[in-house]
Amino acid sequence: MLRVSLSQARAGMTLALPVLHPERPGTVLLRDGVELRAPAIGRLRQLRVSELWIRYPRLEMVADCLNAGAMRLHAQLVGQLNQDFSALNAGVDTRLDYPKYRRSVGALVDQLIAKPGACSYMYELLTGPRELLTHSANVCMLSLLVGLKLEFYLVRERARLSAIHARDVTSLGVGAMLHDIGMTRVEDQPESCWGVEGCPDDPQWRGHVQVGYDMVKGEIEPAAASVVLNHHQRYDGSGFPKGKGDAGTEIHIFARVAAATDLYDRLHRHGGSDGGPIPAVRALRLLQEPPFCRWVDPVVRAGLMTVVPAYPAGSVVRLSNGMTGVVSSWSPLDPCRPTVEVLGGPEFDPTRGEPDITGEQVDLREVPELQIEFAEGQPVGADNFYPATPNEFDLSATARRQVNRAEELRSRLAS
Repeated sequence: MLRVSLSQARAGMTLALPVLHPERPGTVLLRDGVELRAPAIGRLRQLRVSELWIRYPRLEMVADCLNAGAMRLHAQLVGQLNQDFSALNAGVDTRLDYPKYRRSVGALVDQLIAKPGACSYMYELLTGPRELLTHSANVCMLSLLVGLKLEFYLVRERARLSAIHARDVTSLGVGAMLHDIGMTRVEDQPESCWGVEGCPDDPQWRGHVQVGYDMVKGEIEPAAASVVLNHHQRYDGSGFPKGKGDAGTEIHIFARVAAATDLYDRLHRHGGSDGGPIPAVRALRLLQEPPFCRWVDPVVRAGLMTVVPAYPAGSVVRLSNGMTGVVSSWSPLDPCRPTVEVLGGPEFDPTRGEPDITGEQVDLREVPELQIEFAEGQPVGADNFYPATPNEFDLSATARRQVNRAEELRSRLAS
C-alpha cells in the first residue's frame, strides 16, 4: 500500500482503500480494488479529495498499520454528524440523537481495542473543505486513540471512579466529536478561526465554548460536556474560559486530551506561515517547543506522541543519501527514525514506475547517519527530533513514574 496525493494519482493505479465523499463521509465514491481511470481522477479533484491509498508491490505490510473496521465505523459516525451539523448551520431546530452518538462511539472504541496493533493515527478520514466537520472528525479519532493509550493516567486522574469506569473513553469520544458544536452558532466564520490560535480577539468565537456547552448540557454525560466547555483551556492557565479549574490538573482530564488533539490538528492542517498544512513531524516538533509545550499536559502530550507517527506508514520520503522510499513501520520510542523500504534512487518516482531496487529495507534506528530529508511535499530535515535518553518517549516509563509519584504521595500523607 502506498499513500499518494491526488496530484500523484495516475490512471491504472488500483485503490487499496475505499475513497469516501469528503462532504458525505458515509458515502463511498470508489471501492477498494477499483482501477483508477482519468474521468474518476478528475471527479475526485473536483470534490477536493486530497489523497488516496493505492496497491503497490512489496508494501503489503502497511495494511497491518490500518484498522479498516474502525475507518468504516468512524465514517458512519461522521456521516451522522454531518447531517446534524448541516441542519444546525442552516438554523434548523434540530434535536440531536445523543444516545445514538454514544452507541456509535462505543462501537468505535470496541473496534479500536480489538486491533490494538493498528492504534495509531495513520490517516485523516476527512481532508475536505468543511472545516467544522473535518476538525471534529480528526479530534474525535485522535482523542480516542490517546485516551486508550493513557488508561493508567485516566485511572489516576479519575480516582473517584472505579478503575473500569475511569478507563472508559466513550464520553471522551462523544465530547471530542461535539467539542466545537458551538461553532454552528457562530456567523460569518473567517478561515482564521480554524488556525492554530483561532480568533482570540473575537468575543463571538471565544463564546462558542459556552454556547456549545449550553447546547449539550443535560444531554450528554458531564465528563463529555466538560470537553465542549474546556477544550480551549491550557495547562499553563492561559486559555479560556476563565474560572475555577482553568489550569494544570484542575482541568478535567478529558478536556486536557481534547485540548492537545485540537491543537495538534490545527497545527498540522493550518500551521504553515500561509495558514496551510505542515508535515506531521513539524507539528509534533512544535508541540514540544514554547509556547505550545506549556499549553498541553505533558503526560497527554506523551500519549499523543505514541499514536501520531512523525512519518506515517505508506508515506513516500526521501533520505539524506538521496534514495526514495516508503515508510513501512515506526517506533514511538524514536519517532523520526522509522523503517523505510527503499524503492529507487534520487530521481525515482514511485507513482510512475515499479521499484528498481528489490528488498532493501533500512531501519533508521540502526543507521543514525541517515535521516529523512523530504516528506509530505516539504523539506523536513530540520524538523526531526530524537530522544535525548532511551526512555524520553517511552509511555510505559511515564506510567511507572506516575505510579511512583502516587505511592510517594500516599506515603507522605500516611506519615
